[in-house]
Amino acid sequence: MGVPNAPQARTTIQEEVSNAPETPDLFITNPELYSVEIGNLSDRAATSLSSQTLLSDEGQQAIQNEIDQSSEAVQSILNTSDEAQGYDSTQDVVKALARINAGQSVMAVMSQVASLRNRTDTQFTNLNLANISRSIDQQNRDHQANSTVDGFFLLNLTAQSNLF
Repeated sequence: MGVPNAPQARTTIQEEVSNAPETPDLFITNPELYSVEIGNLSDRAATSLSSQTLLSDEGQQAIQNEIDQSSEAVQSILNTSDEAQGYDSTQDVVKALARINAGQSVMAVMSQVASLRNRTDTQFTNLNLANISRSIDQQNRDHQANSTVDGFFLLNLTAQSNLF
């Protein structure tokens, strides 16, 4: 299908970055945190590549081609149906029904392909939502840690000033 394997890429990146002795980012010195950051970047890149298959000029042309094929299939079914109205023999009507069924099968397959594409897009969305959730959780942990440190600092400061 040509869909990037984002979970595998993320795992590989995180393993390699976590095992590195240092990070190239001056603001994130912990390799574990840096690997999460790079993993999120990898997931966003995979999502961007996936969206380009639809949003690029080629992707939009492919969508237009699918729309045209759908229209042609529907028109063919309608034409065959209209022709079948004028048939006198049962054999000709049965043949027309077979052509109609074939056209309907084409439409069903096209619908299935679109459904699978939607599932893929939904999973990329879920992947990025999970990244957002992890980032928010990390920000909350950082905030709680800073609040605790600030509390200890204030307690230490007041203890040294003999206010109590």
